Parts: sequence; C-alpha cells; structure tokens
Amino acid sequence: MEQQTLNTTEEVFDFLISPFDLGRKRLYRGVSSVGHRLIPSLGRVAALQALGEEERAIREQDLMDEFRKHARPYFESGVPDEWELLAIAQHHGLPTRLLDWSRNPLVAAYFAVESQSEFDCCIYTHTINRFTSIDAVLDPYSIDTTMTVEMPHVTRRITAQSGVFTVSEDPFLALDDGEESGLEIGKYVIPHFLKWEVLLRLHQLGVNRATLFPSAEGIAQYLKWELENSGDAHAH
Repeated sequence: MEQQTLNTTEEVFDFLISPFDLGRKRLYRGVSSVGHRLIPSLGRVAALQALGEEERAIREQDLMDEFRKHARPYFESGVPDEWELLAIAQHHGLPTRLLDWSRNPLVAAYFAVESQSEFDCCIYTHTINRFTSIDAVLDPYSIDTTMTVEMPHVTRRITAQSGVFTVSEDPFLALDDGEESGLEIGKYVIPHFLKWEVLLRLHQLGVNRATLFPSAEGIAQYLKWELENSGDAHAH
C-alpha cells in the first residue's frame, strides 16, 4: 500500500485536484484518524468478532431480515431488493458489509478533517478499472471476492456525496491490507495541525454538512457550525 504524508495545505489541495487517468477510476474515503482501517462497520462489531465464520453469517442474515421486516413501512418505493436493502441499511447506520467511498476527493477530505481532534487523519484511495454490475450478482452475501459497485441512488445522500461502495467477501478483513484484499489502495495522511485550514477551504468551496447531507438536519448542523465558529477563523 502506497502511503504519503501531505505536509502543507497546498500539498493537500494539490493532491485533491491532481490530474487523473480517465481510463481508470480513483475513489476516495476520508477517515478521522490514521488508525482507522478499511473494515466495514459489520466487521467492527465486537460481539461478532468473537464468533466463528458460520455463526457470523447467520447473525448477519438475521440482522438484515429483522431490518427488512421492521423497516418495511418506511420503504417509500416498495420492498427493496437485497442490494437496495443493504444501501438503505448502511444509510441509516445499521452495521453492514458495505464500505462507503466517493468519486469526489473533496467529499473524502471533508470527512477526514471534520473532526477537529488531535489525531492525524487520512484519505484512502482505491483505484479500479471498472465497477462490478450488481445486476449480475443477485446475492451480495455469497460473493467470493471484494467488489466495487454503484448502488441505486436510494437516498439523496448517496447522490450528494457521489457515493459508491465496496462490498466485502469477508467484512472482518481490512481492505487496506493489499496482499489480503488484492485491491490497489493508497493512504494519504493529513497532519492534525492542518485540519482546521483544510476544513475552512472546503467550506469556501461549498463542501459542508448542508451540501453533503441534503436535509433539514444537514442545514441545521451547518448553520450551527457557522454560528459557533463565526469570527473564529484563526482560533484553531
């Protein structure tokens, strides 16, 4: 896995707007700490980590069945198929084998620097030649390799964040272990002392809670952030 530290704000934005190969697709995922690995949320559930592979699979399927049953009254477009259900569950915070990525590097940068903690953060990249068509794979739970897929835009958030997903064959393995996953992964570290300036520049470019979470809640969170930080541009 290629790893590089971006030591200045200029280096960060040179990376974010760097030329790319139109024949290949580079995807981005921002995380708030360099210690966060590319493990789907399902694989981070401690109660499941202690189980064997077969029991994990049973628990995962039971979880999705329960979600389908209880959330059914809220499905505005009818009962979703397995892929749509995964995307909806992920959107609402249920642990799944999906991992969110974005085509837009500015979106990934926002999620990396939004938390103004004392931890260095990073942007992961994932480079592919093409997406796997979900039309050819009816069961996302029986795949034999990690796939990169475009989901139906079942939520506005997927559209706003230029969202795509990896779906893991084994959600308990970290995708940033290149030898294990077989994926072309890069890691670009942003030191914690650059996070505030990068965040301000992203806000100037219109990348913020209101645009990435198109809802009344997203607008309220953005206005609250502006209120709390007005006149405070140099305080961090």
